[in-house]
Amino acid sequence: NNFELILGKFQTNIGPFYSGNLSISDNSPSFTQFLAKVNFDNKIYFSYLLGSLTSYLGKSKETYIYMDQWDEQFPSGLYGDYISDISEPMVNRYVVNHRFDFLPNENFRIGLYEQIIFGGDSFPISYLIPLNPLFSAQHATNDQDNLQIGLDLDYINNNNRFSFALMMDEWALYDTFKKTERNWFAYQLGYSRLLSLFDIKTLVKIEYSYVDPGAYTHRFIINEPKHHGYNLGYWSDSNSDDFTFNTTLFLKNNSILLFEYKYTRFGKGNELDLLEQQYTNELGVDHLGEGYTSKNDLSIMFSKLLKNNLFIDLEYSRLNYINKIYFISTMSNYHLFLLPLSANSIIDGTANHVYEFSSEKIHDVRIKLRYNISK
Repeated sequence: NNFELILGKFQTNIGPFYSGNLSISDNSPSFTQFLAKVNFDNKIYFSYLLGSLTSYLGKSKETYIYMDQWDEQFPSGLYGDYISDISEPMVNRYVVNHRFDFLPNENFRIGLYEQIIFGGDSFPISYLIPLNPLFSAQHATNDQDNLQIGLDLDYINNNNRFSFALMMDEWALYDTFKKTERNWFAYQLGYSRLLSLFDIKTLVKIEYSYVDPGAYTHRFIINEPKHHGYNLGYWSDSNSDDFTFNTTLFLKNNSILLFEYKYTRFGKGNELDLLEQQYTNELGVDHLGEGYTSKNDLSIMFSKLLKNNLFIDLEYSRLNYINKIYFISTMSNYHLFLLPLSANSIIDGTANHVYEFSSEKIHDVRIKLRYNISK
């Protein structure tokens, strides 16, 4: 089909990477969206997405949604995992994404996109025009919203596939090459190879994802790229990086055996201090500059076709869950240091905010029946 129009509530994953993508990934829950796709002779593809996100920001807090989060007047109750009161109406949050994918030949693809996150009871009509550049549309609204611009590439050579993705968050065009530039980036590198291992067709994937401390954040809380508290883009969120190694063996009788290993680092530090430095310090914030906590996960999955697109999946995962706990204290620094906190705790003595990391190892075993409705 040359034209598709989709309206519904579902998860969306835009990009070429297995472990997750930078603009919109399937990390967050499903959201209501309008999606239009156009195919121009299998050489150029265009898509436009308008989605409604859950902000968890109650209407009673609407006064503060365009206040700097580090401002002394900003209510402390909005820090951390804030959720609005039950039955309280929430402030609207939206996402618009439009992109072109160009295929000059069957082995090479380049994708270019713009994405904007914004909120409130109304939004500019210019965002509803699919081909209207969001860079200029946001500038016309005095740069109040959260603009992200990116590209991704795929190149296939024989049985090898090379992938690359780059996202620029709040791109300052004229400051790009200055020493004091304050552009915030995320990027991904990927390599896949299809090979024969002991006469078994095997697919090997290696991916690395890097997210700058300034990516996926915003001075105005309404413009954070989150849905139900989950990051809309790459799952590890800002100030992190992630390495994924995946091997899939295609066995006889439509059976699959999969091995996967992930190593992820999450940056430490007082998030409000880092956010303020991001916007006010010309030198910006260093990636993992305040230290980090890490996790590593191992997964094994065996899938077997039973009959007529009905599969049984046997899964084992050894997971290392990282919990981040927020404390807000009005006590003096002296009393704050007497609290029974773990060695991973980070204490900001000025704002009296405590961020504590804790980890929990879990062995997870699952047996699932799955029906594949596609052909």
